[in-house]
Amino acid sequence: MAGQVLSKVKKKTPVGEGVYAVDPATGTRQKIAAGGTLHRGWNAALSVRCGGTYEAKVLNNVKYASYVEYGHRQYVGQFVPILGKCLTKSWGPAESPR
Repeated sequence: MAGQVLSKVKKKTPVGEGVYAVDPATGTRQKIAAGGTLHRGWNAALSVRCGGTYEAKVLNNVKYASYVEYGHRQYVGQFVPILGKCLTKSWGPAESPR
């Protein structure tokens, strides 16, 4: 049962495209880190019998997992270069599942 839950959770976890750097000599993008850390971080603990039922925990130990799940605070007026604009809301929404 824990394996089925783990499989479903992994499928719904967003996967980033990775981290790229621009080579100043050629002007081309080079991948320096792969995406999918959050996706690979899921684990299932061993099942434990509690009375007439079994319990198993499904965990993700990646530091930023809670921010992806529940959202995050952000500073209004802060410029974000990737977006090319300033932030207008004090709360960033959680990632929507696929």
